[in-house]
This record gives sequence, structure tokens and C-alpha cells, in this order.
Amino acid sequence: MQSAIKVQPEQSPYDQLVEALMFLAGRCDGARTFDDQGFNKFDSDFGKSLATQSQTRRLSIAQQKAALKMIRKYKGQLERANIGLPTEAELLAELDSTPNAPAGRIELEGDYIGGSSGPSWKRRT
Repeated sequence: MQSAIKVQPEQSPYDQLVEALMFLAGRCDGARTFDDQGFNKFDSDFGKSLATQSQTRRLSIAQQKAALKMIRKYKGQLERANIGLPTEAELLAELDSTPNAPAGRIELEGDYIGGSSGPSWKRRT
């Protein structure tokens, strides 16, 4: 008897990260038992929070980097579930290639507003 091989369409690096977060969060019991399932005691709250946030909005770059750094230690669980992890370079490359990515940063300082693209501070009206 032959076993069927599940073929998944190629995922983006971000989607791989979210899949890993959701997988671990879905198996996590808050580390009440030592069962090599889900996040450990120290990562449980943060990991579950990132997984939840990823379902309603795109995680920030800092959150993506923190998530990737954290979930690397769960590589064994993820490999057993056939879930791949992107590299940080792949995540950043995807962000650079996203056409709707924000181009700069806006800062507020008192009554002034400015952007990271240059020293063009203007008074808010």
C-alpha cells in the first residue's frame, strides 16, 4: 500500500512563520506538562500573543524577527509536522519586494511632525 504525499503550494516566508506560530500555539498548554508540544514556559505567552496578532494584522518587522529567533528552538517539533522555517534574510527580502510596504517613518515631536526621509520638520496645524 502506498502512502499519499501531501503537496502544498509554496508559501511565502511570512506565511511559513505564521504557520509555525499557529502550530506551536495550538499545541501549547502553557508548559503545564513536559510533553515536547508547543511553546515552553518562557515563550508561551509571547508566542501565543504573536500567533493571535498574526490572524488580524501583519506582524511588524521587529515581531517577525523576534518570532523567528524564538521558534528556531522548536525546529524538531516543526520538522515532525513538515513545517519549514524561513531565514531572516528571506523574511526581509519578502518585505523589500512587497509593493505596499511603508516607505518611511513619521515622527511627532511636540507640535512638529517629520519623516525619516529627510529633515523636513513642519509645524502641525
